[in-house]
Amino acid sequence: MQKPLLILQPSLINAIIPSILKNLFISIIICIAFFILYLPLTLLKIIVYNTTHIILSLLAVLLIITIIPLIIELIILKSTRYYFFRTHIIHEFKFINIKRKSVPYSQIVNVSNDISLWDRFCRAGDITLHTAEDEDPDIKLKYIKKPKIVENAIYKMVSGKRR
Repeated sequence: MQKPLLILQPSLINAIIPSILKNLFISIIICIAFFILYLPLTLLKIIVYNTTHIILSLLAVLLIITIIPLIIELIILKSTRYYFFRTHIIHEFKFINIKRKSVPYSQIVNVSNDISLWDRFCRAGDITLHTAEDEDPDIKLKYIKKPKIVENAIYKMVSGKRR
């Protein structure tokens, strides 16, 4: 087997902080909605739990909604690798099972990147490799450090295989 020219892995910091903030925001909205529903029910004596018990329960929900998706995303990111060879790229996910997707450079018709405001602070972003084949979906390289440099390197590899 040939040795890869380049191996990339998603940037954890770039992925985790926005994910924490998003999950925290969603869980706060859910907790506020439950608390708003709880207040009239206690005033009408339908629910007899004390406020401390309800607040602690809502904090537990807040933590669960924030942490479980974060753990899942960490597992996905730590298990993902992108291998660049002379003729093709491989997207590999190894956890319980192994999923690999390979695309020859000759099939790549366009390369685009998506850099959010947070990505600009972290100097990272997502790169999408658009393929000519309709059966094969595009390959998205998520949370890549220095995406503009990587994009230029991919263009060089793609253009080198078309000559």
